[in-house]
Amino acid sequence: MSMLNLNFEPPGPVGDAFMQSMAPVNAIMGPVGSAKTSCLVMKTIQLAARQPRSKLDGVRYTKALFVRETFRQLYGTTIPSWWKWVPKKIGKWTGGLNQPGFHHIRFQLADASIVDLQAEFEALGEQNVEELFKGKEFNLLNLNEGDTLSPDVLDNGVIRVAQGRYPGGAHVDPEMCIKQVNIDYNAPDVENYLYKLKEENKPEGYAFFRQPGGLDPNAENRKHATREGYEGMRRQLLARGRDDLVRRNIDNEYGFTRDGKPVYAEYRDSFHCAGEELEPVRGITVFVDFDQGLRPAAVLRQTMPNGQLRVLDELYSETGSKGLAAALKKLAGSKKYTGVRIVGGKCDPAGASPNGDEEESWIDKMNRLMGWAGRDRITAAATNSIEVRLDAVRVKFKTSVDDGQPGILISSSCSVLRKGLAAHYKFKRKKGTEEHEDVPVKKFPISDVQDALQYGALDEGGYEEAVGRARRARPVTGGGMRVAKVNVKV
Repeated sequence: MSMLNLNFEPPGPVGDAFMQSMAPVNAIMGPVGSAKTSCLVMKTIQLAARQPRSKLDGVRYTKALFVRETFRQLYGTTIPSWWKWVPKKIGKWTGGLNQPGFHHIRFQLADASIVDLQAEFEALGEQNVEELFKGKEFNLLNLNEGDTLSPDVLDNGVIRVAQGRYPGGAHVDPEMCIKQVNIDYNAPDVENYLYKLKEENKPEGYAFFRQPGGLDPNAENRKHATREGYEGMRRQLLARGRDDLVRRNIDNEYGFTRDGKPVYAEYRDSFHCAGEELEPVRGITVFVDFDQGLRPAAVLRQTMPNGQLRVLDELYSETGSKGLAAALKKLAGSKKYTGVRIVGGKCDPAGASPNGDEEESWIDKMNRLMGWAGRDRITAAATNSIEVRLDAVRVKFKTSVDDGQPGILISSSCSVLRKGLAAHYKFKRKKGTEEHEDVPVKKFPISDVQDALQYGALDEGGYEEAVGRARRARPVTGGGMRVAKVNVKV
């Protein structure tokens, strides 16, 4: 009988919450060095110890399958992490390079019950997902570095685990058997399936856990991953021009593809997103800002007494003004906005003039469709200058209120807006160069929702800030003398 040390101190509250979660699917996202894989390993052992006893012999049976993309990854990081907590010499180990690994251990708990744990280590490699799972029976599936795997592995794995084939009904009633899929991963780019699951699809039965970034005051695993170590990694990556890896692997923020540069480098989803759907505050007016056109978009905002700008919802339509107005009326009439005053905000100044042969301007048309009159009407923003609009939003991202709270807080329900802020609203790289365009890529609905936010930011003091900064940064001349440029930091 093997002796196994189960004394493990979680790296922090997020790691602990991941380990304690009994949801069918659990996923923990964190920076490099945050002990995610150790949490995955120790959770496997703890779940095995909590498995109900067999009705036949009283043994607690568990079979866990660990999956990586390649055997090189498996034997390079996953298996050494397993051996760190479950030494190779304990129990029976079989396997080798370019071959699946198998570790069978038995250990006794304080209540004298026996735990029988089989851990299998497999790589997807050249085989398809069906071949990977063919003939395998397991009640725990662990996807190490899950963002690097095909989403088919998770989809098929969830089905396999739910079937409850191991240890079988003769040992444990299927509904009593502990069956879980557990995933650890670094922050992916916004096209990754794990981003879409967490931020867009939000399936029932999935629990997601996000650790603080490595340079955050609340960073986890500080005993082994120091702030100085992360700062050193950051300097090395920035020296090689890999700010994308700094964002994902150190800051634990969603990344962007390398074919462009995000417009708002200041945006941090973990800070500027509320982490939940924001509810409107009764007694404070909600303004709706627009980007007009054949496929218009809108955002709904409130300004708190402390000056914080809150973005509550986003809307966009492929059926023009009427479609957007219908969607907005439906939202305004929902339980969420009961008793809340909703009025027109700002839009592109071009919307104040009739287009072509039309007798009615876009602003007049939308006000008519919404029934807004007088002070409730949509009005034109101070400018449609892209530079000023972008600066107006940047000011909000750089501003803090009430001892470090974000100057702008975005509801988790604004998935298109957040996706654009994190990556897709970008300056495209000029072909054959390292330079980027001056104007962001236009792509519906990403850029349209962003435009609506910009017009709202102009109305929230952003215009004065942006124009003031531009004036202060402009060289001043007088009396034949050139005065040095003064940079003012907001």
